[in-house]
This record gives sequence, structure tokens and C-alpha cells, in this order.
Amino acid sequence: MRKIVAWLEREVSGPYVPLFIVAALACCYLYLVGLGIFVDAFNIVLPKGPKLPTNSPFPILIIVLALGAWVEEVIFRLGPIWVARRLFHASTRSTVVVILIVSACFGYIHAGGHAWFIAIQGVLGVMLSVVFMKCGGLQGRYAKALIASTATHTVHNTIVTLIIVLSR
Repeated sequence: MRKIVAWLEREVSGPYVPLFIVAALACCYLYLVGLGIFVDAFNIVLPKGPKLPTNSPFPILIIVLALGAWVEEVIFRLGPIWVARRLFHASTRSTVVVILIVSACFGYIHAGGHAWFIAIQGVLGVMLSVVFMKCGGLQGRYAKALIASTATHTVHNTIVTLIIVLSR
């Protein structure tokens, strides 16, 4: 656990921020591919996910996705981490526990309570939290951290929406 905490506390900066975001998204999609293979191998039927407004004009859809991502990042990343760090002076280890709990809530809200979607969206929540923490959230640079996690979230939402739209 000490090595994970030490890694989280080393802030990503400069030209490494976009690279870190791409790496985080790549890890997320590798996890999703692995989960998809598992689901297919065991013939697990997943319920339909939430409905997206895919019939809207694309520029408006991107604005809605970005705004939604920003609101979720404020609620599920900035809020809990700020409260843990500033009000309760939580250690990084305690902040990680808070993030795991909040990420499960993030998955639950997206999933309507379905366990498989909690596993999918909860892991995405952890990944977005790691981006937030590594990009300044643990060092009190909340604006930078919020921009990085919101950009990551928006790119993810856009990719998922494109896949849904193009698969029709």
C-alpha cells in the first residue's frame, strides 16, 4: 500500500498530463475488453444501459456530454476529495478509501443498482479519481485536477457515445 500511496502522491505535470490521461483511458478500455470477454465466455446477459440522447446534433451532444462530465467530476471527485483533505485532513490512504466508496456510489447511480454496471462504472470512477489525484488533487491544485479528470471523462463519454451511434 505504501508504494501505491507514494505513486499517487507524485503529481503528473507538464506534457505528461495528456499522456497520463491517454494511459488511464487505455487501462480503462483494456479492463472493459477483459470484462467483455469474461461476460461472453460465461454467457452473462447484461441489462440495457442508460439511454443516451444520441438523436441530438453532434455538437450539442458533445456539449451535453462535457457538461455532464463536469458536474459528475465536481460531485464525485472534487467534492469528496476536497472534504476529505481540507475538512478532515485525511491522509492519502484515507482519501483512497473515500474514493473507493464514492466510486461504488458513482457506479450505483449510473447502473440503477445493477451489479455488473456497478463493476463497470465503479472502475471508471476509480480511474477518474486516480487522474484527479495524480493531476494535482492531492496537492491542493483542484482546478488543474478538475480540468484533467473532466477532460478524461468527456473523452470517455464521447468515445462511448460514438460507439453506440456507429453501431446502430
